[in-house]
Amino acid sequence: MKFMARKGQELKNHLLEVAKKAFHLSDNGTYGETVGMLHDIGKYSIAFQKSLKMNTEEDGDEDFPGKPDHSSAGAQLIMSILRKKAEQTGDSEVQRIAELVGRIIAHTIVGHHAGLLNSVGTGNGASLDNRLAKKIEPYVSNIGPEITQRIEELVDNIIKNEEVEFICRWIDSDGIFSGRDAFSLQFAIRMLFSALVDADRLDSERAGNPEQWRIRTAIKTDSLQVLQKRLEDHLITLSSSGIVNEVRKEVSQQCKDTAKSKPGFFELTVPTGGGKTLASLRFALHHAQHGMERVIYVMPYTTIIEQNADVFRKILDSDNRTINVLEHHSNIEPVKETLASKLLAENWSSPIVVTTSVQFFELLYTAKPSWCRRLHSVRRSVIILDEAQNVPVRYLKAIMWALEELVTNYGCTVVFCTATQPIFDSKRLDAKKTDNHRVGIKNIRSIVKYPHKYFTILKRVEVHPIESDKALSAIDISERVAEKAYENKSILCIVNTKRNAKTIFKELKKKEDLEDSLWHLSTSMCPQHRKDVIEIVKLLAFYGRKVKSKTPIVVSTQIVEAGVNLDFDVVFRAIAGIDSITQAAGRCNREGKMTQLGQVYFFEAEENLGDLRDIIESQRIAIDTLSALDSNIALTKTEKDPIGLKAIEEYFKRMYWSRASEMDSKDIIARLASPRKLEEGSDVAFTTISQDFRIIEKDTVSVIVPYGDEGKSLVKMLYQGDELGFDEYKLAGRYSVQVFKDSLPKFNSFIFKSKSGWLILINEKCYGETGLIGPDELSMEDYIV
Repeated sequence: MKFMARKGQELKNHLLEVAKKAFHLSDNGTYGETVGMLHDIGKYSIAFQKSLKMNTEEDGDEDFPGKPDHSSAGAQLIMSILRKKAEQTGDSEVQRIAELVGRIIAHTIVGHHAGLLNSVGTGNGASLDNRLAKKIEPYVSNIGPEITQRIEELVDNIIKNEEVEFICRWIDSDGIFSGRDAFSLQFAIRMLFSALVDADRLDSERAGNPEQWRIRTAIKTDSLQVLQKRLEDHLITLSSSGIVNEVRKEVSQQCKDTAKSKPGFFELTVPTGGGKTLASLRFALHHAQHGMERVIYVMPYTTIIEQNADVFRKILDSDNRTINVLEHHSNIEPVKETLASKLLAENWSSPIVVTTSVQFFELLYTAKPSWCRRLHSVRRSVIILDEAQNVPVRYLKAIMWALEELVTNYGCTVVFCTATQPIFDSKRLDAKKTDNHRVGIKNIRSIVKYPHKYFTILKRVEVHPIESDKALSAIDISERVAEKAYENKSILCIVNTKRNAKTIFKELKKKEDLEDSLWHLSTSMCPQHRKDVIEIVKLLAFYGRKVKSKTPIVVSTQIVEAGVNLDFDVVFRAIAGIDSITQAAGRCNREGKMTQLGQVYFFEAEENLGDLRDIIESQRIAIDTLSALDSNIALTKTEKDPIGLKAIEEYFKRMYWSRASEMDSKDIIARLASPRKLEEGSDVAFTTISQDFRIIEKDTVSVIVPYGDEGKSLVKMLYQGDELGFDEYKLAGRYSVQVFKDSLPKFNSFIFKSKSGWLILINEKCYGETGLIGPDELSMEDYIV
């Protein structure tokens, strides 16, 4: 009987091919090849072969009723063989190590469809222990001699000293895994799992979807060396006249020079508008000569990703022949997402990957196969954390430990890149804590020498507090904005909540002669809507100054901060953290072309912040910091600058000292670094950790909205019961708004679920120039659909 992995592919060939691929994708080839050989060994059961003939679905989630479990077999087999061989040695230490190695391999095998499981479960729930104890269909007698012999050889190799050492390097003298060693072991399991999942999916595609495989293998990318040359050719063409361009050129050169340093941690502290986007790319491409294979840009907002990815693409993919720059996030524009780019996004196989903080940070702790598939591609990468101040405090320890793991054991370099550099340096953050307890990073090197100099040279704004005996209401704020608007100034007003931004916008609408100049930006608007507004505002600001016509007034949430390339004469900012005030100031007189300094005003706003604890704490600490600086008679005027480097450093010191107890608030590190006996070293609650490590904690759903002709067309198609084709499917993300699940009942009959499961907004009155409009804001006649 010929045993098949799927229709059209013999099982033996699949196991050999996956083993070969996993060997090359793993840090330890023997472990990689072993998991590849064993992952589908259970498909040798007669029961599975019968189900394959009957089932149209060839592969996928094995846990639905009627489909035999095939992944538990490989986990049980490796445990059985390793135990037997270890017993033959008569060495109890070898037996304990064999138990540990078996469970490491078993974890990756049982999870390659369902995801990494908890080691120990309750009842009959999914866990490694339950899978190892599970009764499965007989299969061993059906395995051919070629596969059997190779499995035996691999297991013999694993018992050998050099392969045992791969695991033993993390065991202390008492035979215990703890602290960073325990963390490193679980991370190694994630990397091995990632290699297996990618190897399996690639070979399954090759055999089961040859047309898609043909597209994947035909994708062209260039080497990082070629991209470095392309960037250098572009930089030669840039103007160096004017103070701003001189600074950008100096910063860029320092990035190139420092790139010669050995891999590790770096910080790039450059004032807003100082050219850090291209300068950091220059560092990364030159630093890649240390054996790096990829550059990964991590950014907090899709708005910045789109902007910066476009810049990179124009330089590095100008001929449209290659996909050197992979833009990976949920809202990517259809024109940029092809089947080829979609395939590259599955395992991040482009030389330049631009992605969101949420995607990257959650990748480090996910148990999901489709996400974890990308993790092995992070090895030997230059990771640029743009706007590094946005690393969430409650996960700071988990993120820092994972980054340190990537640098220490996986050949990465990490660059913390921002104008408002947080304090990640262990000397200042941890107060002499030991390695197993510290949060911060040892030995962060500065790329730019004397950043203070550039902050002084590029001073383009004055910052003023708005003194008031009470928090400013939306009416108060709109009055102050209008006063500046009547002076024909372009104005940006940033507040902390969408509700307040919308209220101020409505108040300004009532002002004489301002209605046509008003624009709104928030995540209540779909990505395409936001992009359209940003492009219009850029044009209005540019031409408004030229011909002295009406200039734009934008009321926004913080979505417009952190790298968005907009430039205004005046900026108002509701107080949050000092980093937020600084980032807002970076949208004022950005290019330094005003004849006078730009004006930035910060104030306390009358806002209901509810459970937005990060903002509440940031406000409190910012007010305390600015008060302390102002009252310190020993400081100079420059040192008292609310957005100066002194204020930023003092703010982050107070922030991290004040919130030290929250830096591992979900006990991610407490659990992963807890002491474990040698044979229990791999006993990790992978599924639970994955569920607990969520940057955005409240569940959201996507709702397609009727914005513009394309948005309305999508809503109409889905309401009529039509399915979305590939092109329409790509559009869906651009015309969707994220809505918290607990807010959905408010919309009642206004949101419709299509046959294919899409949520669509069917009342056009519920979407307007400020984006999604809640039913409580509608009049009675608006309820008629």
